[in-house]
Amino acid sequence: MDKRVSEFTFDDYLKEEGIYDEVVEMSDKQIVAFQIASEMKKQNVTKSELAKKMHTSRSCIDNLLDPNHQPSMASLHSVAEALGKKIKIELV
Repeated sequence: MDKRVSEFTFDDYLKEEGIYDEVVEMSDKQIVAFQIASEMKKQNVTKSELAKKMHTSRSCIDNLLDPNHQPSMASLHSVAEALGKKIKIELV
């Protein structure tokens, strides 16, 4: 097998297609939404209860859990605080 073909990664494919950044961003949003939903389930907190803790609406919580929505850093910090957690961002 040609060595160049075997070293071709999925990231390479996404970059070649011009969609790498879009896919990474969507993946990051899905991860954050999943983490919020998982923590809510772990703590047995409903969307309505979380909204009340955050002094916001349930539709705001729906947006935070929607991977297609771009939450603000303030919203992410607010939901983390309401769940007794912190946001950790790092460059890798």
